[in-house]
Amino acid sequence: MATLKKIANPLKLGVMHEQAFVLGQEWRGLLTRKSESATEVKVGTLRGWIGDQQPGLPDEVQRLIVACYAIQADKAAVSGHRSSMMSSRHLRSGSLRGGW
Repeated sequence: MATLKKIANPLKLGVMHEQAFVLGQEWRGLLTRKSESATEVKVGTLRGWIGDQQPGLPDEVQRLIVACYAIQADKAAVSGHRSSMMSSRHLRSGSLRGGW
């Protein structure tokens, strides 16, 4: 739990309480607002917006934020029939429903 608190709390991904982790809404709100004005959203675009907000974050951390956003917004990074977090992948709505 201490490790999660050290990572998630400063990144504003959520808050680790004594018994549970609560996923935050800050990144979801930011990326949702920016996505609304875009014609298409690629993982690389999201990572660019994340970098604008918090410059210098390692690639792994940017991918973690994108993954949290995708879960919260019910989106998946897809290209054809494959799914991944590569920068060229598009984020599509509704792709995660029933997929777990």
